[in-house]
Amino acid sequence: MIPLREPVIAPALTTGPVSNNCVTGASVQPGDMLVLFHGKDFYDAASLTAPDGTIPSVDWTLRATGDAGVNKFHIKAWTAVAAVSGVHSIHGTSTGTNDSTHYAHMFVVDGDGLNLTVDDAAGSNGGVTTAHVIPSLNVLGSDDKYLASSGAGPDQSGDYTPPGGLTKDVEQDNTGASTMASYSQDLVASGATGARTVTFSAAEAYATVAVAIRGVESGETHAGTGTAGIGIDATSTGDKL
Repeated sequence: MIPLREPVIAPALTTGPVSNNCVTGASVQPGDMLVLFHGKDFYDAASLTAPDGTIPSVDWTLRATGDAGVNKFHIKAWTAVAAVSGVHSIHGTSTGTNDSTHYAHMFVVDGDGLNLTVDDAAGSNGGVTTAHVIPSLNVLGSDDKYLASSGAGPDQSGDYTPPGGLTKDVEQDNTGASTMASYSQDLVASGATGARTVTFSAAEAYATVAVAIRGVESGETHAGTGTAGIGIDATSTGDKL
């Protein structure tokens, strides 16, 4: 099992050219993998540009895009490896007209004693339906950390129900317009993961992305925090209790 360094980070929703900052705790260490799912509920996927405002600086790589089409939901999956320890502050960016809603969900994968790499990543999309499909990945590792996100909009918000084995770590709503949720799972075998279908409470067009993180022992003792599967469920104004 590859643990998360800390629970998923999900700042309040915002409109404008940038998302609110994802601010990590001070526990981040060199070699940790930052995984940012940046979603927007209108315009086009091309307007979602590379993350910025990173303190300290990291190099971001686009891994996958889920694109439901023009004026629908879009998600991009970005990864970066921390080079120094301490707090990191990151936000997603966009170009063009900036009155749509930004979602930013960031995971910090614990790289203590491991060399972390992206084993596979993919994005998908679909029309108006309640069955939102996260694409299958092909992984080399037998204990990868699997991370995914799904978004629906811009016509209605709702609630996502994941299949067995997949933990919903966070869900946020732009009430009446859109919803985005992110998930994690500890894989137990190499090969094809198979698609995962998350059920939305309303029929809506959707976008999904998934990333698998592989860890190769670096010769050090692994001492992770084991915080995988911590659930957060939030709206743009506060937690959904």
